[in-house]
Amino acid sequence: MWALYVVGPELERLLGPLRYLAVYLLSAVGGAVLFYYLAPDALAAGASGAVFGLFGAWFVATKAPAPGHPRIVTLIAINLAFGFVVRNIAWQDHLGGLIVGAALTAAYAYAPRKNRTAIQLAATIALVVILAVAVIIRNGQLT
Repeated sequence: MWALYVVGPELERLLGPLRYLAVYLLSAVGGAVLFYYLAPDALAAGASGAVFGLFGAWFVATKAPAPGHPRIVTLIAINLAFGFVVRNIAWQDHLGGLIVGAALTAAYAYAPRKNRTAIQLAATIALVVILAVAVIIRNGQLT
């Protein structure tokens, strides 16, 4: 929650409230989807995938060599390492959230000026579809 408090408000200012909400929620879903693929028999709960998505978003939004960039890389590395070292931490969820948050923010940040909003919306919808199809595929593999 501390990370959300530190990164959240500035990231919301950079992305705008709707894009920020999309990054947060889809990062949570992306983390859950990767966890579902890599640890389907395990149980997990929490918002860590969403928070890692914000870390990924911050990394993309601040672009090197911004002053906050080395700190976010260090924060990501330390927190990812915890997931691999400490038992009962869902590193799969962290990694999935990080990937989705960075990817969606890249789509937002690097969308061309012409038709920017439409392209950003299309990227968001495409990511939702990709995540939904991934779940459908995994469901089929497990049944």
